[in-house]
Formats: sequence, structure tokens, C-alpha cells
Amino acid sequence: MLPLALFALTFGMMWVGLSVRTGEAQENLEDTGKAEQIVEGAVFALLGLLLAFSLSAAWTKFDARLQTSVQEANAIGTATMRLDLLPALERTAGRRLMKQYVAERVKFNASLSQGQLPADANETARIQSDLWTLATGHASEAGRDPATLHLIPALNQMFDLATERRAHIQVSIPALIIGLIALLILTGAVLLGRALAQSKHRFWSLGLLYALCTCGALYTILDLSDPRVGLIKIVKSDLLFHELEQGLARESS
Repeated sequence: MLPLALFALTFGMMWVGLSVRTGEAQENLEDTGKAEQIVEGAVFALLGLLLAFSLSAAWTKFDARLQTSVQEANAIGTATMRLDLLPALERTAGRRLMKQYVAERVKFNASLSQGQLPADANETARIQSDLWTLATGHASEAGRDPATLHLIPALNQMFDLATERRAHIQVSIPALIIGLIALLILTGAVLLGRALAQSKHRFWSLGLLYALCTCGALYTILDLSDPRVGLIKIVKSDLLFHELEQGLARESS
């Protein structure tokens, strides 16, 4: 929504710049020409730097979210397999809890896919606590057996990645940076409109190119920052969680 509104405002500000420049006296244009060149250079240089750094930060965040999602699915799969090291009674209880846990993670992904902040993590935390109690209870009874040595680290990693993913969704490009980019885009539009006062026939072509490039870059930054809403998504990684859920369902049937 913001890039679309900014796109329209950009044309409006270019028209303002063109109109103001057209109405100025010729002697004023000569006096302010060099100063405007300095301002233009500073504005467009700063705009280019902010777009470049913000795009880099947004891509890094996107990649981190994707990698963490895949790592969590792998960690759940590993922990599920290591439940087989437990005695039959604990193994059955562990797989039942793991099935509930995967269902909660699927709901978590579904909320993100709908552009919603996932609900509170109380149910996930409860299942984590039950799994941890099951593993540590066996450890206190059996000592340093293979289940203790391999299951507990796998559960630790699984829980840590769930926390890391929740932290990722709460971090985004600061609103101050987005606002500054938008302000620079509009300022640049005014300066471009003034520069095109002497060649009005190129106003629409060059104005459209400027608006598309700058607003398109800003849209990409916002889209990468929240990759589950918009054109750029990571929902394909959710298939891994659905496969885990289906696998646990087949085993329990």
C-alpha cells in the first residue's frame, strides 16, 4: 500500500517541482543553478545508499528466516527419530507429544502465511515442557544411556529454533529508515521535476522511470522484510512441516 501511494505522490511532487521552476524568473534560475546541483547530488547519493543498504539488510533477513525454517523442520525430524531410543511406553508418549508440537508449528506457519502475527505461544511452551519432562525423567532413571545423550540435545536445538523464528518475525526494517527513504524519494521527485522544466516532452517518460525504480526498490525491501505477504514468499518451506505432520499421523494410525 505504501509504495503504491508513494508512486502517485512521486508524480505529484514532480509536477510541483516542474510548475515552480517554470514560474521562476530567468535570473533566479541562474543564481540557484549551482546550489541545486549540489543539493541534487547529496539527495540522490543518500537515497541510493539507503536503498542499497536497506535492500541488503532485507535480503539478509529473508535468508535468515528461510534457513531457520528449514533448520527447525530438520531439528524436529531429528528429535522425532531419537524418540525411538526411549523405552516403548515413553516412546509412545513422546511421539504423541511430538505430533501435537508439529501441529502447533503448522498453525504458526499458517498464521504467518495469512499475514497475521501468531497467537501466544502458551500451547507450544506447554508441549515443550512436557517433552522436556519426559526426556529428563528418563535421564534421571537410566543415567547416561544413548537416549539421554542424543535426545536432550536434539530437543534443545528444536526449542531454540522455535524461539529464534518467533524473534525473526518481530524484527523488521526500522520505520524511521522507511520514512527517510520515502522522504528522499519525494524530495528527489521535486528536484527531477525542476530539472525537466526545460524539456517537458520527457517529463512523463523520465518521471515514470524514476517512480518505477525508486518505488519498486522500496516495495522489494518491504516485501523481503515480510516474505509471507506479497510476491516474495517462503511458504514452500512449510511443506517440510506438513510432511512431518503426515509422517507422524501415518505412524500413529
